[in-house]
Amino acid sequence: MTVPALHDVLAVSTAGDDVFESRSASHLQATRMYGGEVAAQALMAAQATVPADRPVHSFHGYFVLGGDPAQPLQHHVGRTRDGGSFTTRRVRSEQSSGEVFIAMASFQRHEDASIAHQLPHLRLHAPDESMTVDEVAAASDELTGRWLGFLRGAFPWELRFPAMPPRPGSVDEGPRRTWFRAVGALPDAPGAHAAALMHASDMFLLGSALQLHGVPLREPGLFVTSLDHTVWFHRPVRVDDWLLYDARSSWADNGRALCRGRFFDTDGRLVATVAQEGLVRRS
Repeated sequence: MTVPALHDVLAVSTAGDDVFESRSASHLQATRMYGGEVAAQALMAAQATVPADRPVHSFHGYFVLGGDPAQPLQHHVGRTRDGGSFTTRRVRSEQSSGEVFIAMASFQRHEDASIAHQLPHLRLHAPDESMTVDEVAAASDELTGRWLGFLRGAFPWELRFPAMPPRPGSVDEGPRRTWFRAVGALPDAPGAHAAALMHASDMFLLGSALQLHGVPLREPGLFVTSLDHTVWFHRPVRVDDWLLYDARSSWADNGRALCRGRFFDTDGRLVATVAQEGLVRRS
């Protein structure tokens, strides 16, 4: 399988006044678009209507319908507000079935910090001290090996693991931690890197809820999908450098699970925070 190039995954084109079109770059025979792809393309559309000196600082989205990979997406951007410091945009991502995704995004011009702090400062094995996909697969069971092979073939990310992922059927109450780095080049534009982080942020979150119950993500009869997704961007980020994704779940009930994630750079600085609620059903 040929992994789609990240710049193709993020590509949007102008289709009218504040209307942008994108297509799924996935080569998989899937019936639904990957949620991170939809959200990343919606963010790219919103950013196209905002001055470059106002990077995104927050993005709140709802997955309404599963996106059809065979159809283009049209992103309708509404210019909600252009203020002195903040710019607000709303996005409706549509296909022939109706609204697939809706989002609000906020952008801010740079300000000198009046206060600044970060808790905690996370320290872990560096990427070059962590395990590659091949090393983890060689030490894992067959189901985990197939899952890792799927990830490598499906997504344009290089992955490293500070610790072995939990084995299927085993309960693990710890966080799910993974190093990410983009495969292939991206333009230097900060907006492209923010959208790429959005793409990665939909991975591993709901798995952090399932591992608390020893349920493998690819268990037969399991249906898992994202309901809503929020990312707060704390500082400029480059996804062609390594980023650590720390994901964990704090609650699950009534067919839903609440998960949160944090992205750290190799210096231990927090660059983004993620929250997501997902649907989890077992037949």
